[in-house]
Amino acid sequence: LKGAGCVAPILVVLLGVCYWMSIHVCLIGRLGSAKDCIVGLAWLVFLLMLLMPWGRILGVPGIPAVFFPLDTLFTYSSVDQMCREDWLYYHARFVLYPLLAFITAGVADVRFGRCYRDAMRRIHQRIELQVAPGTN
Repeated sequence: LKGAGCVAPILVVLLGVCYWMSIHVCLIGRLGSAKDCIVGLAWLVFLLMLLMPWGRILGVPGIPAVFFPLDTLFTYSSVDQMCREDWLYYHARFVLYPLLAFITAGVADVRFGRCYRDAMRRIHQRIELQVAPGTN
């Protein structure tokens, strides 16, 4: 798929817009949990840096990316016959780099989840305070 490499950065940018809007909701609504949203947005920017195809953008073929053409994977036909440096580069590029992207996405999601839980807790506390006593 030729367009698969650009879909993930576009989705991360859209998710970043959602995080940005939630930061504004927390700040305008005085919910006080914007710190976790901001940290989640910072992790999301780091994830965007990982997902960008820098080799194609800069024109340098040696820069690794999370998404790569299948031909690149087939250039390493036999892992057993590789020297130590090629073996380390192979595993760092095709295993650790995508794993780092997944871990970064998970950390951003956890931080945003904390922001959401804190905001919902504070909203429910405000709603309970507005109910008149003895009306239950």
